[in-house]
Amino acid sequence: MHDNPLIAMTYAQAGVAVFPCFEFSTEGGPQAKSPRTSRGMHDASADPDWVRTAWATYPTAIIGLPCRPNNLIVLDLDRHGREDGVGDCYALFARHGSNLNDTAVGATPNNGLHAIHRRPTNLGRTYGKLIPAVDIKDDGYICAPGSRLANGQRYELLNGTVDQLVTAIAANSLPEPPPWLVAMISKPAGDPTGVQSSHASPFAGDVWARLNGLLATVLKAKPGERNNTLHWAACRVGEMVKADLLADRVAAEALIEAGRIAGLSGHEARATSFSGLRTGYYGPADGR
Repeated sequence: MHDNPLIAMTYAQAGVAVFPCFEFSTEGGPQAKSPRTSRGMHDASADPDWVRTAWATYPTAIIGLPCRPNNLIVLDLDRHGREDGVGDCYALFARHGSNLNDTAVGATPNNGLHAIHRRPTNLGRTYGKLIPAVDIKDDGYICAPGSRLANGQRYELLNGTVDQLVTAIAANSLPEPPPWLVAMISKPAGDPTGVQSSHASPFAGDVWARLNGLLATVLKAKPGERNNTLHWAACRVGEMVKADLLADRVAAEALIEAGRIAGLSGHEARATSFSGLRTGYYGPADGR
């Protein structure tokens, strides 16, 4: 017997809502991890009878775990191309005196990680991105630890068992994100970025891709080149702010954090970021 139905029931019997997702991809059709039900995560249930019927219909389906309905917020760390969201996120936590492994962490089949936190009760709307290659899963879902894809690859917990995770979710006892992280991921009241979609990043169109590329360049800068690279990137971002493509607060936070992760001191990263933003916004004559 496939173990995905048993794991789905483990979640449901503890009161954790789940739903079935595709365990494989098809050419021109559904992709692995996409919902098997018509309403996706909105069909999720903790009713054991519903879950039993769902997995009797799709016995090899992997387990979709909605975040907000289960009072969770998850950092989705990826590695792709030149971007290393795993290494960069661990570095980000370390710079703030925190340890990502203080909460439940699961490995994904594509060499990424899920850091699973309890959602703070006073947390409002959130951004879709933390730093390059790190998504914030809030109004979304992840593939639950314990799930096994059709090719045999698993979503594995690295610091505990599935039973322990299920118990912690049900008891609402997972750690909350540290306060500095809550501040970074929270949208301001009124959402001055103007983005309407709850699944979008705080940028419109291809703006996130452009910012993502600039931040990646900063993160890859060599010693001796980091300050100049950050200033150059900040100039380009300042131009985007001037064109009303990007909120200045978000731009500054992203640049400063990238500078810190790249190896600059907090003072250097802040001073260089604001200098470049001013130059990009006002032009070289007035920027410095």
